[in-house]
Amino acid sequence: MVDGVERPRPDGKPDQRLDAVIAEGLHYIRFGDGREELYDILNDPLEAKELSLAADMRGPLERLRALAERRLSTREEKRTACPAAKRG
Repeated sequence: MVDGVERPRPDGKPDQRLDAVIAEGLHYIRFGDGREELYDILNDPLEAKELSLAADMRGPLERLRALAERRLSTREEKRTACPAAKRG
């Protein structure tokens, strides 16, 4: 799982944030600028075919997006609850 990693955008500028979730055999990535990517890592381990716009992937995309949101919310809650985390 990749978390908080800078990754260049197509225009060469770095994104400020990258959130990703691996579940259901899929790799969901949300970039800091709001772009999303979805890959079937069981059948496409090199992530050559991006699936976020495929009609049959709408349900899985929504589930992984929700999972990423829950993870991010939990992470933010922990950060605000722990004074040491605020410094890092």
